[in-house]
Amino acid sequence: MYHGTYTEYISGRSLQMKSAIPSNDPRLSGFRAHQVIISPGRTSGRQNLRGLHSWPQFSDEELLEIERLSLHVPDSPWLMKVNGHPFELVWSPSLPIELLYLLLVSDYEQSDCDLIKRYVRRGDRAVEVGGGIGLTGMYLAMVSCNQVRLVEPNYRLWPWIESNFSRNNLGLDLVRSACGVELEVLLTLSHNYWWSSSRLPKDQGDESIAAPCISLESACSGMNVLSVDIEGSEVEVLSQTIPSGIRTLFCEIHTPDIGGGATGELLSGLVRQGFSIVDQSSWTWVFKR
Repeated sequence: MYHGTYTEYISGRSLQMKSAIPSNDPRLSGFRAHQVIISPGRTSGRQNLRGLHSWPQFSDEELLEIERLSLHVPDSPWLMKVNGHPFELVWSPSLPIELLYLLLVSDYEQSDCDLIKRYVRRGDRAVEVGGGIGLTGMYLAMVSCNQVRLVEPNYRLWPWIESNFSRNNLGLDLVRSACGVELEVLLTLSHNYWWSSSRLPKDQGDESIAAPCISLESACSGMNVLSVDIEGSEVEVLSQTIPSGIRTLFCEIHTPDIGGGATGELLSGLVRQGFSIVDQSSWTWVFKR
């Protein structure tokens, strides 16, 4: 049992944290009630400032909001529910405060979640390569009504992935490895975990690990939906033959990191494998065949 706070986040004129359920509710066993009001922020518009060749940068005002937010979060693991998402998430102070802010302003994997709701169908069998804290994987499980296979080599994220799936009664097959053509890959881990990557130089992270790899064919066995978000390594992973059973592909293409030429090559390669581009939002593309 996690001992901490159950908190619900509301996005609106101000960023608010308030008690989500009555203090005597049995679901709160082991959790403290918590309430704090954070000064006004933005809940839309950040995505409109982007181009495909650059990542968004926090403004000075947003950095101030993040600093204020850091003063109010509990110092032990706690539960939260974010407006716009149907899940409870287990939060930890070991996770980056920037991630919490992005959740608050509906700018963490929001495009991916919207696309999943649009293109995944009940009964689909999905595998996700690169799991983060499990948010998009939980959407895949919720919409498909099936267990999701999640391939994630970052050991720091495994407890949060498992806790989040368990807390929301969603089926999970967690594969603790990377996906690639080699037996193992050197993975550089970063506190801001979304930068953790086999492409990140060791001096830009705080730890490097040798992660075992499974092939794309093994990862996709028995699946018909593939989701990929691996910080630029999609170039290598999707150069492999994608198993014929995969009919829907979601891929976050990290053009700011890999460049326009590699993006074009990746898109052309997927078209040669019979995929058609059917949608795109932010850096996430949807393909069907």
